[in-house]
Amino acid sequence: MEHLPHPADFSCADIACNLHELYRAMSADRHFRQADLEWVDAAPAPWPQFIFNTAVHADTVRRAQHLIESGKAPPYWIANETETRDAGSADLLRAAGFTPVLRWPGMAARPERIIRTETGTLTCSTDPPTPAWVQLLRRTHFPEAGKMPDFLFSVQKAGSALRFWHGTLAGELICGALTFQTGKVLGIYWMTTDPAFRQKGFGSQLLQNIAAWAVPNEIHWLCLQANRRSKDFYHRLGFETYCNFDIYRYVAGL
Repeated sequence: MEHLPHPADFSCADIACNLHELYRAMSADRHFRQADLEWVDAAPAPWPQFIFNTAVHADTVRRAQHLIESGKAPPYWIANETETRDAGSADLLRAAGFTPVLRWPGMAARPERIIRTETGTLTCSTDPPTPAWVQLLRRTHFPEAGKMPDFLFSVQKAGSALRFWHGTLAGELICGALTFQTGKVLGIYWMTTDPAFRQKGFGSQLLQNIAAWAVPNEIHWLCLQANRRSKDFYHRLGFETYCNFDIYRYVAGL
């Protein structure tokens, strides 16, 4: 089995809901909806641009094709297993010209079960995104990008649900993350460590600090979308895979 069955109080839909609400909050001024199709326009920023929160059926796929071909919507569609549980959904996307290009495991853990593997001198705090935080994110996640636009970090709709985590060592920022809360679920995004400080346990310390904050704040689940390189790291700390998110790219004429 590729992933675990859902617990009674948690499902893939909770991970998807957190991701969708983050998209809406952080790009509030560039959020678009047409019927049941929804997307964020972040161009020219390196923010992921997907059609999201959309059930896969023939009519929706046809309208998505039209919007993409007319340049109104991005050519990528992110679908999780809640949205594509119909066995024919993936075939429907492929037949319409949507090619699978990436898979993200949807992982989750109860914060009190995060394994404490590291202790050390890392100082963790939640502060507004400082220039150093943005620069670290750009260097590690978006090295091809120029200046990160301010609107990506807008909290006009997110409020206190959005937190920017800073991990410092002797006053120097060496790791960071962004978290976003929806109900009792805390999504973790853009976990990153300065390359000069990797493989030293600092990322684990930061994640353990996030979990320690979550428990008294009545967070029942931590969730994230991993990649092939980070999946084992999160698994060692107590995260399990509960679903998958598939990224499709539309190519006209296929």
